[in-house]
Amino acid sequence: MEGIGKATDNASLEAEGKAQKLKGSAQDVKGSVKGALGDNI
Repeated sequence: MEGIGKATDNASLEAEGKAQKLKGSAQDVKGSVKGALGDNI
């Protein structure tokens, strides 16, 4: 979405794409931490 927003000069789509990317990164970190510590969280 970030790329689509840039290509169409659509600021809200670009921002939404960046937010989705950040959300995905946070999920990855959470998954990595949970994986390292096991299921005890």
